[in-house]
Amino acid sequence: MAPLPTEYVYFHKKCTMTGTVDNLSVISGLIQPTVMQNQSEAYRMEWAWGLPRGGLMYYLTSPLNDMWLRTDIAELYARGEFILAPTFKTYIEAMEFSKRAGFADREKRNASLRRPLTALCPPSGLYRYIYFPLTDAARKLQDQLQLQSQTEEDWNMGIHPATGRAVHGSVRQYPVVEAPTHPVSVCSYMLDTCNRVDYSALESKLAPFRQCLWQFLKQWSMDVFADAEPPSWFINDCAKGWDDETLCSSEATGYLPIDLDEDARATVPRYASSDDTEGSQSSSRVLGWLSEVERPARASARPSKIPRHTSLLGKPKLPHSSKRPTLPAVHPSNKLRPSKVALRTRPQPPKLAPTTRPSKTSAPPNVPSVARTPKHTRAQRLASTAAPLAGTISSPCRRLDKPMIERCDPRKNLPAWVNQDAPFPSHTFSSNDWALFYYGVPLGPTFPSGKNVAIEQSMK
Repeated sequence: MAPLPTEYVYFHKKCTMTGTVDNLSVISGLIQPTVMQNQSEAYRMEWAWGLPRGGLMYYLTSPLNDMWLRTDIAELYARGEFILAPTFKTYIEAMEFSKRAGFADREKRNASLRRPLTALCPPSGLYRYIYFPLTDAARKLQDQLQLQSQTEEDWNMGIHPATGRAVHGSVRQYPVVEAPTHPVSVCSYMLDTCNRVDYSALESKLAPFRQCLWQFLKQWSMDVFADAEPPSWFINDCAKGWDDETLCSSEATGYLPIDLDEDARATVPRYASSDDTEGSQSSSRVLGWLSEVERPARASARPSKIPRHTSLLGKPKLPHSSKRPTLPAVHPSNKLRPSKVALRTRPQPPKLAPTTRPSKTSAPPNVPSVARTPKHTRAQRLASTAAPLAGTISSPCRRLDKPMIERCDPRKNLPAWVNQDAPFPSHTFSSNDWALFYYGVPLGPTFPSGKNVAIEQSMK
């Protein structure tokens, strides 16, 4: 499919007839979304139009289903004072395309792709329609507008494409309008206009185009003429939900299908690093959140100076003592549990063969001294009340260089930036750095019991 012309791209619209870009109005939804209420008609149209199951709504909300006109012209078109109908050339191309779309004369189990209706778009991106006035106001507008005339191909050399008979020469007198709106939408709106306005005075002149209209609606399986029978696997297929309507709000903000007015355009999200940072929603949310954060009063008026918290820097460091401080009562045994790594890496005594029995006079096995166990008889081991259960390994408490509380003591393990004079905070700050910078309190360590103990309690 060729891209839409640059004049019609969402933010550069123009009137289909005059080419002006001011005082525009849009007739949106030439095919109304109410067609989705009849599921039988909806899946027939999706099948004939080459759309996936549930894809009809995606087309109904697309610009191919809209018509942009000058406001006064749009009012005439909405009231049904003139009709737009496909030229004979556009009609022939649409009918041939539908026959080759791959939905008719097809095996029931054939799940190959069908050609979507958007592939009908000509290289110029514009379809050609005839302008048929029904009222005096519409005829006056035709005199004012300088619309192009039909070519020989537009009126098919005077041969009616539906009947194969020659038509009256007056058919060629109607001018041509080029628009990016798809023929299925224009024909649907033409049918709606014929059903609600009185055109009996011009019925004979409109008859050649109405004959093409009925054939078009039947071939494209539209409205009451929808007779295409899709296979059961297509009807029972899950409706596709990957279009823009199913995106969450944070994802859908990047999609702007139509232009916005000045008031609404100011709320369009932008990157926080853009030139207009103050007006972006992201920056506004951050600034609003930051204003609610309570910050402690700083002793220094210099914003780049690091606050020296008294609880961190006020007490001098104690001299190193060989006596180990006692750990707080974290476990009932008041000892750290042996880690699984220590159990795996500790050398184990060699296992003896089940047929041999070590004697009391036999020499001990040649193993490192750290792995030797005390010599006890079987009776002594069974009589001992402190003997471990079967399958368990008794191991002493690990001998650590520093207790966990001492290693996590913020007075002895301060970050490097605390003793530096530089513009802080920086983008490399961790959560613990932010807590130290604003409140002078580090985050508490997590002990093996899973309980988060406050640093202040460990300092007592």
